[in-house]
Amino acid sequence: MDIPTYEQRGNTTVMSQILVIIMALLLTLAPLQWQLPLVNFQDESRQSWNEILLLLLTVQSIFYGVVFVQRKKILSPFFVQLSGVLSGWLIVLYLWQLPLSPNPQEFFRLLLVVWTLPLLHYLVVTLTTRGAVLILMSLLLLHSFWGIGQFILQHDLGLHLIGETQLSPHLPGVAKFQSSAGTNIPPSPPKLIRAYGPYPHANSLAGSLAAAFLVGVVALKRYQHPVLIIGLPLLFLGLLTTFSRAAGASVLSTIVIMSFLFWQDRETKLWDSWLKLCLIYLLTIMVFTPLLVDRMIDVQDQAVGERLAGLQSAHALLREHPWRGLGLGNYTDALHHHFATHNYAYQPWEIVPIHSVPVLLLAEWGLLGVIMLISILVWYLRRIPRYYIWYLLPLLPLLVFDHYFFTQAAPLLWLGLALLLLHRLEYSTLPVRVKQ
Repeated sequence: MDIPTYEQRGNTTVMSQILVIIMALLLTLAPLQWQLPLVNFQDESRQSWNEILLLLLTVQSIFYGVVFVQRKKILSPFFVQLSGVLSGWLIVLYLWQLPLSPNPQEFFRLLLVVWTLPLLHYLVVTLTTRGAVLILMSLLLLHSFWGIGQFILQHDLGLHLIGETQLSPHLPGVAKFQSSAGTNIPPSPPKLIRAYGPYPHANSLAGSLAAAFLVGVVALKRYQHPVLIIGLPLLFLGLLTTFSRAAGASVLSTIVIMSFLFWQDRETKLWDSWLKLCLIYLLTIMVFTPLLVDRMIDVQDQAVGERLAGLQSAHALLREHPWRGLGLGNYTDALHHHFATHNYAYQPWEIVPIHSVPVLLLAEWGLLGVIMLISILVWYLRRIPRYYIWYLLPLLPLLVFDHYFFTQAAPLLWLGLALLLLHRLEYSTLPVRVKQ
């Protein structure tokens, strides 16, 4: 199966220009909590898909309709076949789980995501990898500035009309931590909110910025563009204002891995540029150190305890249907039923997906469904680029310690675009080395 091994030059058409604008708007506004009663996901963790599903369906219908009518071979056979096989797998999984009443909306959601891959690849090829990377960086820089502004103000930006989450240190349910940095009130240190940007939670913003940071650093091997040189420290600053530990681990692993890879080209100007960027990262961390320490030692932080309790619940649910799973999109309903059946006392906010994508997939899809998916991906991606596995390692903390890269619309779309760009960047032609 042929995979492009060269950087194709963009060939923009009216259709591609319109699609780029629509997808850019969609990716920019997808995190916002829109209030349009179109599709109704009862699971709050997936409610960010309520309107995105219809928008994606509309975009895909127009795109694939035009492709079919014009009968032009503008789609990558690799991604079309991969999407087709994944669609077949989803249908088999849905039929296999019919006795468990899988959620048809979840099936529809996953099907649309699968067929977004050829569309995204077409846009990346049309724009060129360089253009797509710069657009990704620019859009997420906007989200980063949004989050930085919220952290400075310690309040939302007042954009509730378009769906911005209401933020205040005094509102219950807002992600915040106690910090005595810069104050002399040890009995009752003030609470600082974490940056949300346009997302429903700080961790969602952090994960999206971490994925963009990874793509930007890898792209730095190919293109020393000002947007990358200036944008990476700004993404890093925005990420620090989220105070996400998983995203912090992801970014630090990105810096360590890419430092090793850049060190192999230490005779070039790229190594000097990277050292200067690392110095900026270090100075930024030093400025934030008091706040980072407060975040780490916050006695009111219950994230670790909640995740351990969630793992215990997920283990109990997985034991009930280890091979078939709970059914697509049925985790929260099964968790509610499990608590009610065993007379466990719980709070409404505890009925959420397990904060781990691999565990959530095992619980909902079952061992058989996950094994089938892994087999398909291993078969299709067996000829992956040399460093691609290294690029994926920084994503592991984001996937293992939270669920938003699967349950929320914007982070999942960002993740898909990031994986596609990392693939394209590694298959691009090697840069010309310029000696000092």
